[in-house]
Amino acid sequence: MMRCWGFHVKSVCRPLRGIHTACSAVVLGVLTVAACRGATEPAAGGGPRSVERRANRLARETSPYLLQHAHNPVDWYPWGPEAFAKAKRDGKPIFLSIGYSSCHWCHVMERESFEDEGVAKLLNEFFVPIKVDREERPDLDDVYMTAVQLLNGSGGWPLSVFVRPDGKPFFGGTYFPRQPFAELLQKVHDTWNDPEKRRQLDGAAEDLSRAMGETAARAPTPGSISPGVFAPAVRGLLEGLDAQNGGFGGAPKFPPSNRLALLLAEQRRKPDPKVARAITLTLDRMARGGLHDQVGGGFHRYSTDARWLVPHFEKMLYDNALLAWVYLEAHKVLGNPYYRRIGTETLNFLLRELRDPGGAFWSSLDADSIGPRGDREEGSFYLWRPQEVEAALGKADAALFCQIYDITAQGNFEKRSIPNLIAASVETRAAQEKLTPAALWKRIDTLRIRLRATRGKRSRPSLDDKVLADWNGLAIRAFAVGYEVTGDSRYRTAAEEAATFLLTRMRGDDGPRKGRLSHSYRKGSRLPHAFLDDYAFTAVGLLELQRVTDQESWGRDARDLVRVLQADFWGEAQSAFFSTPHGHETLPTRPVHAREGALPSGQSMATLALVRLARTTGEPELRGLALRLLNGYANEMRRYPAAHAGMLLAAEAHFDPATERTSPVAGPAPVEAEITSVAPGVRPGVPFPVTVRLRIRPGWHINAAHPHGEDLIPTRVDALPPFSVVSARYPRPKEVNFEFASRPLLVLEGDGDVQLVLRGGTGSGRATALRLRVRYQGCNNRVCLLPTSRVLSHPLGRAAGTGR
Repeated sequence: MMRCWGFHVKSVCRPLRGIHTACSAVVLGVLTVAACRGATEPAAGGGPRSVERRANRLARETSPYLLQHAHNPVDWYPWGPEAFAKAKRDGKPIFLSIGYSSCHWCHVMERESFEDEGVAKLLNEFFVPIKVDREERPDLDDVYMTAVQLLNGSGGWPLSVFVRPDGKPFFGGTYFPRQPFAELLQKVHDTWNDPEKRRQLDGAAEDLSRAMGETAARAPTPGSISPGVFAPAVRGLLEGLDAQNGGFGGAPKFPPSNRLALLLAEQRRKPDPKVARAITLTLDRMARGGLHDQVGGGFHRYSTDARWLVPHFEKMLYDNALLAWVYLEAHKVLGNPYYRRIGTETLNFLLRELRDPGGAFWSSLDADSIGPRGDREEGSFYLWRPQEVEAALGKADAALFCQIYDITAQGNFEKRSIPNLIAASVETRAAQEKLTPAALWKRIDTLRIRLRATRGKRSRPSLDDKVLADWNGLAIRAFAVGYEVTGDSRYRTAAEEAATFLLTRMRGDDGPRKGRLSHSYRKGSRLPHAFLDDYAFTAVGLLELQRVTDQESWGRDARDLVRVLQADFWGEAQSAFFSTPHGHETLPTRPVHAREGALPSGQSMATLALVRLARTTGEPELRGLALRLLNGYANEMRRYPAAHAGMLLAAEAHFDPATERTSPVAGPAPVEAEITSVAPGVRPGVPFPVTVRLRIRPGWHINAAHPHGEDLIPTRVDALPPFSVVSARYPRPKEVNFEFASRPLLVLEGDGDVQLVLRGGTGSGRATALRLRVRYQGCNNRVCLLPTSRVLSHPLGRAAGTGR
């Protein structure tokens, strides 16, 4: 049975946030037609279609979603003055359809209705139809989604809104099946052209617009932020925990990334077994469920069930950037290597499948693909039958893989199987097979690679290859933390190249756009506008990149973006940032809010950027602005912690800077490093030797520079600009057996020297100090500490000395 996305008849009759709407017979009649008739299946095929059609206006757009509709028989307009001028000139209402390229139900409505000649005729004759990509225009989506939520109490995509030529909405819904949608179009047309009913409809539109304005402009009641906000917030989150399956609340379940990040910050500050259990339960169940692509890595958008088994199959950049970041942060706080595995697998998925050749990251992969019967099917690319696995792996390996990943003849989703580990973890299976977990992981990793290669020959989900600044800001942060945790230079390079892409190709370099970002970029074309999220998310990503690389230029770029935020988005009367810049086109409302959904709010990320910049620059203006925001939303944080986890994270950073640092080691450090010699007379371009002494306490060890196993943290010494490493010779490692490892590991023990040859680049002749970054992970026979990154500094122009 299909879910009904239409409205209930009663919804428009209730007061809208205290404003009573016109609940006339005409509006009630519209709603009656709009409501889904039971849970009927859509008519097969969606009616007659033309074989060949000329392109409509959307063919001139760059958005993949709009281009998907460029050959519909609907005479679509993109959002813009041309469409509104026509609506005013012809006296017609606007039908506004908002969706995105990887949305399954958007595809369904297109096939049933927008490809249907009969429905297209109604839309073309009675309305001015406008199609919008919500990812390109989140401002429009925000405004008109608010209208639909006020009418219905909920929303979704595709968003279907009826709008007057002045931009004010008067009715809307989400997905409508073809026949009810056709009846609705006729009914709205009849209502619009009946003078008496039109007056009542206009009254309802004015009431709705006033309610939207009050909702958008409602400022929070200011309070006073204090560390006392965190304990009740954590209690509130724990009260909503699904104690059996993890996550918060029932189905559908979205990954609660920011809430988990808040719990992790509190767990780092004040360890609590209840908090640790909530974190591990949720992270484990998400990673073991069908939400996580067990074959290819990465995560789908959300789970339709409480167990995280059946996902909504699209893969979004923002989900994967947030989840990679959370799993890596969890590894830092809890020391669980499984979380490091999941985080790095997710980063590797992004590198493999969503990376633009220029270094930025694309937006999404579709939920649908062509299935075995030649039709578009949701999730078909990711589903398996036992015989398909056997054809790819052979009988013996397929039997093992199917047993571990729940691939059966009866299937667990529409007679096929979503691979998952819900029944038992790999560690549990390893015990049953009388293998070490490391040995079983190694075997199934090999099988996963082979299965991924087989899957790659299937019809692939379509790709939305536009670059969004805000989502890339999240990716930059995730890859920076990936580099911090693993020392893998691929992750640093990915973060730096994505940051460079945003700061060059997506930032203006002259005129009124100088220094200002664009929100969206595709194939050399960028949109002229950007939003609060673009600046805030990118600034936070750059600050994280500065933190893990010690490259001050990233911090300066972040400060430049925050200056634009202050100039273009700050509302003095609201003591908060608007979502759109000053001078943006006039819309029915201009939202100011901090509540979160699947993404962090731009308000909270801007506050976090201010907190971190105030600490690093010492600018009192930034600290004062951050405090105004934190105080302004203090009461909201107390009342609705789940909806303000991002703002609580900013408050956490404000009160406890240590939450952003690696946890210190109790007692004497197990590893010390110092620069013991530097050749005198450093000159640009001329190689020179440097020695770094490593001192490792008895009973402790660190991994070799090239350890056995990709999951191990290698010991590395890197030079920070303007110097670079020409060659490096590390101490000879020892091969040691440990109980937790399936084979001997190469480690360093005791004291040893790292012999480097460095070269100075441009500007090194003026450098006053040599800086080296040392990365390692200290371990003994019982525990491994968090990975450590330490910068050593040695003054140039003096005799050799030490650095810490």
